[in-house]
Amino acid sequence: MLFRSQQPFYFRGAFNGINAVGVFPNIRAMIAGTANGADQPTAAAFRVTRTFDHDNFKTPTYYRYNLTLQRALPGQLVAKVGYVGSVSRHLARRQSLNTFPQPIRQADGSLFFPCAAASAICYTPAPQFINPNFSQIEWMSSDANSSYNALNASLQQQFRNGMTFQTSYTWSKCIDDSSSSETNYSTAATLGQWSPDRTLERARCNFNIPHAFVANGLYELPFGAGRKFMNAGGVADWVLGGWQVGGVLTIQQGLPFTVTTSFRAPGFTGFAANRPNLTPTADAKKATSGSFGTRDQYFDPSMVVNPAGGTLGNTSRNFLLGPPLATLNFTLSKSFSFTERTKLQFRSEYFNALNQTNLSFPASNINVAPPYRITDTSTKARQIQLALKLTF
Repeated sequence: MLFRSQQPFYFRGAFNGINAVGVFPNIRAMIAGTANGADQPTAAAFRVTRTFDHDNFKTPTYYRYNLTLQRALPGQLVAKVGYVGSVSRHLARRQSLNTFPQPIRQADGSLFFPCAAASAICYTPAPQFINPNFSQIEWMSSDANSSYNALNASLQQQFRNGMTFQTSYTWSKCIDDSSSSETNYSTAATLGQWSPDRTLERARCNFNIPHAFVANGLYELPFGAGRKFMNAGGVADWVLGGWQVGGVLTIQQGLPFTVTTSFRAPGFTGFAANRPNLTPTADAKKATSGSFGTRDQYFDPSMVVNPAGGTLGNTSRNFLLGPPLATLNFTLSKSFSFTERTKLQFRSEYFNALNQTNLSFPASNINVAPPYRITDTSTKARQIQLALKLTF
């Protein structure tokens, strides 16, 4: 499928000398060599084409703005409160042009995808495409948009009495039509229920974290030369002096994820919605609360059902939040001075020092049992790293 001067290209190669006299030449057969007996690469390597909107593709544009109030407080403290915002326009996104059948706009504005076959049973054994020689004909356009708005508050103490620290809290919301356009090393089908209508995908960004708190600090223990205690030098100073303690504490809400479905209604195999419907009594705010929100039952699967054949699911993209994250990274270090120029630094680092179990996303396809269980973590178990550095 070509649009004016547009030419499709392939993920893994190109094939020249194709006879394009026919409306839909059997490209896969030509590449596989079945059309002329030639020894060519397999058709599976060339199942997906991607065409860029070269005539109309615009440069992605990013506008960022902020307003911050800063106040100095006693004790060398500095407090900041600010608004941070941004909008992005002309972001890249991909859509499939090979979807069959095309939808019908119903009286209520919803889309209905009729049966793929013309028989009374209206059943086909496999998905149908406008051009059956391709599984995906992807169109890369620059019409996606996004916006970001956040409140940021922080409190910082400059280095004083052997200590410095900073805490920050962010309350934010990011909305977009598409959080990722493509990867050149994947032939995965285009995401989205019906990609020509990008408004169906407008929802929270994949990377949006609504609430996030981060604190970091460094403290020099008050022992040894120049400190409050044991400053007379000697063995006690050499052993107990010069120690520093530092760390980073992160507490945040989870990332959003999409509840999906792989259900195919009989007779509608040419089209399949990839998101379910909410039941009439469902409350998405309570989906992960009460008896849910656990490793074995993270969300309530009874709140969603498979949509009727030929219709789109009414749940939005990223309408649930994954498990929260809490982790503490900790460091303990000391410097030993042998001469004026020779020093040895010992450093120990503890990642996820409290060995907190931070759960990853649950299985989210309601047609793959169990659709609510979590089998992985988002952070590793406690890790300890020791190091020595000699300077001379």
